Amino acid sequence: MFNNEIFPLHTKILEKQCRAIIERVEEPDVLFDAGPGKIGTEAWILRKYWPNCIMVGIEPCIRRYNDIVYEYPGLIVNHAVTDEIGTINGLQGIGDELQGNDFTISCSDEDDSYYKKTTIHSVTIDHLDGVYGPFNKIFIWADIEGSESKLIQGAKEVLSEGRVIGLNLELTVGKDEHILDSLYNLGYKLSYRCMVRNENHGDYIFVKNI
Repeated sequence: MFNNEIFPLHTKILEKQCRAIIERVEEPDVLFDAGPGKIGTEAWILRKYWPNCIMVGIEPCIRRYNDIVYEYPGLIVNHAVTDEIGTINGLQGIGDELQGNDFTISCSDEDDSYYKKTTIHSVTIDHLDGVYGPFNKIFIWADIEGSESKLIQGAKEVLSEGRVIGLNLELTVGKDEHILDSLYNLGYKLSYRCMVRNENHGDYIFVKNI
């Protein structure tokens, strides 16, 4: 279970990120939370500040989904967020508890010894907005193991219409510049960075460039 005693540094980073978000955007109608992972992460923290926000968690890893399904502070589905609706091939972590909780659709071949091939239902942000909304004020939080580009492609409608008021994406410098360019072209600006693992990898907060 995720808590302050086991992961104090991670908790502090998450709380810092959440404070940065609430300082930059108003309470949204909905949080699309792609890859919530563990109990006590972003949705739980943001719930304290956004009491009226609908929380929709999208967790692709079946282990993590089973761990949080009854504790999640909103709706949650065992799907992958991507650029298409249907089923997709993915790689589910195997082995120890930490690795076994990973799921990715963008893993390189050399990682095959740590993953097993699987299929999972996939959804897009645009589809979720149609199912649960439509919403006028959307915030997207995504920690989805390198699939952020596909998430953006699957959210083109709500992004182009300006209904997304902010995004928190985990990105890597030197690899994900095309995502920044896509968001800039859609009218979003980088407002905050929290480099989590090193100076090249972290969470980026984008807001609508008004």
